[in-house]
Amino acid sequence: MERLDIQQRLHNALGVMLIDKAEIREDATLKDLALEDSEIDELIDQLEFEFGIVFPTRIKNRIHKAPEHLTLQILVDVILVLMENDES
Repeated sequence: MERLDIQQRLHNALGVMLIDKAEIREDATLKDLALEDSEIDELIDQLEFEFGIVFPTRIKNRIHKAPEHLTLQILVDVILVLMENDES
């Protein structure tokens, strides 16, 4: 799967959750998107289902502890790595 496809599917998942879709931009962090913890969990669940991956617990914990450091581009990178690891 190409990076742009993953990015679009991530944006689609966020678009369902957010009222202000203008905040969905490449450099947006999860903190910028003002997601509640339960919404972050829902997003993670959606992405795991969508891409057939499982986020390791340490990554899930990091997402919750420092959402101001997780941009959407980093999240796309994480998904790419997890998908590559599943193919190995």
